[in-house]
Amino acid sequence: MANTFSNTSLVTDLVTERLSNKLIKAGMVERDLEGEFPSAQYGDTINMRRPVYMSSTTGAVIGANDTTDIIQGTVPVVVDERHKSVFSLTTQEMALDITSPRIQNVIDATAEELANVVEQAIADEFTAETWNYIDASAGISLDDIGDAEAFMISQGVNQMADLYGCVTPQSGRILSKEVSTNFSFPSVARVTDAMDRAKIGMYNNVSVMRDQVLSTHTSGVATGTLVIDGNDQNVTYDSVSQSYEQTLNISGATASTVGIFKAGDVINLETFEAVNRKTRKALGDLQDYVVKADADSDAGGLVALTISPPIIAETDAADQAYNTVDVDVTDVTAMDGLSVTVKTGTGEETRKENIIFAPESFQLAMVDLPNVSEYGAKSATRNYEGVSVRLVQQYGIVDDAITFRADVLFATKCVQPYYAHRIGTSR
Repeated sequence: MANTFSNTSLVTDLVTERLSNKLIKAGMVERDLEGEFPSAQYGDTINMRRPVYMSSTTGAVIGANDTTDIIQGTVPVVVDERHKSVFSLTTQEMALDITSPRIQNVIDATAEELANVVEQAIADEFTAETWNYIDASAGISLDDIGDAEAFMISQGVNQMADLYGCVTPQSGRILSKEVSTNFSFPSVARVTDAMDRAKIGMYNNVSVMRDQVLSTHTSGVATGTLVIDGNDQNVTYDSVSQSYEQTLNISGATASTVGIFKAGDVINLETFEAVNRKTRKALGDLQDYVVKADADSDAGGLVALTISPPIIAETDAADQAYNTVDVDVTDVTAMDGLSVTVKTGTGEETRKENIIFAPESFQLAMVDLPNVSEYGAKSATRNYEGVSVRLVQQYGIVDDAITFRADVLFATKCVQPYYAHRIGTSR
């Protein structure tokens, strides 16, 4: 039994290790939350603290409005990704050596499928939460990578931080061919896992990798002459500290249209500039906003959009720590009628979602599922470098076969979307 498929612990070890080696994005993002899920079950929620920002005022004397209102916002992270891969083997196959091609193929296929599930969940979360966007539907270029990196740093990303880019194989081919001399190529002496194999090179401090598991976004119809409908559509940080989103009313859309906007669409608003998260000063580029939920237009062409980031424009110096617009250049009392531009395409265009990100933009936590051997099945749970898999096997007396299930339970969350960037391409 020592080296056969009947050795549940050994098979679990192999599946877990190979799953870990097949991950790309999951090997780049933060894993700090895993210690918060020691006994989590499917559907449990943990609230992660958002960063606290401070503001400063001038003068030697503390005035009546000089004290910063410290608000500890939270991000709810739900353990809602439960996936399994199920297969059966005959009693004859169970006697095969663990190194046999048949058994190795089963182990690899199981690890590959679960790895794709984790990678897809990360990609989908980036698309749902990230608002920084570059339209590269005409063809990606190195300038797009450089622009994304520069913009993220201007928003407050540590310029010494490691940044990563995951692009489609087609985009990777274009980037490699464009200016190969601008890349610092990694050593090929050691190629052991998916991250090693995926590397294209580094450009503008972004380690660019090919990735076949990315999201595809199909835009809403987004037709009409879109403008902001109403002034003073701003909120306080205290009111949105958990959701970090708000409703924005717009008008001028094509009337009575289902799917005028789709979740994941990106828009910007005339004169509303992006700001550095730490200084709250305008960067000279318009702020992008991601649409968080599908929206329809009514008979009058009005649309209520749920967008993120929220428009926070506190005017008192001590309250400006969480502002998302520069109040010196943006007047929310005169936003009615300003134009709304859609960046992700109109007429239900479909684009691939390449992503550039700093590790701290995202959290992945994999949970150790409990051993269920006490219920009459063979069971083993393994955690390899933060990747956790549980394998359970049970004999079926009716079909004379042994059924296996390999389970993973994890949570994903884009916790700091400012530190991520989407690049939409046609391929």
